[in-house]
Amino acid sequence: MPAADIDRDPRGHDTRASALNARDNLGLASVVVCSQEFHLPRAMWLCRSVGLAVQGAFPEVLARPHTFIGYGREVPATWKAALEIGRDALPGSDAAP
Repeated sequence: MPAADIDRDPRGHDTRASALNARDNLGLASVVVCSQEFHLPRAMWLCRSVGLAVQGAFPEVLARPHTFIGYGREVPATWKAALEIGRDALPGSDAAP
């Protein structure tokens, strides 16, 4: 992918914020998420939850301490994502697709 086609999100404090920023501020309808293998399913789910078409890519998985921490972190992060998606699906929410 050409470097000119890559947009980093300095305002995205979490994955959901980045998805909303891509949709609302960058005007994107589709994105390619590049992340670690353990994070990619949740990142793609969050993008879809705000109406973005999404594809994902991840590098080779390396067995390092931070990799195992990342897998463990996904459990509470997935619950947080589910709560945010549920909250934002309520009538009157600004984040609904």
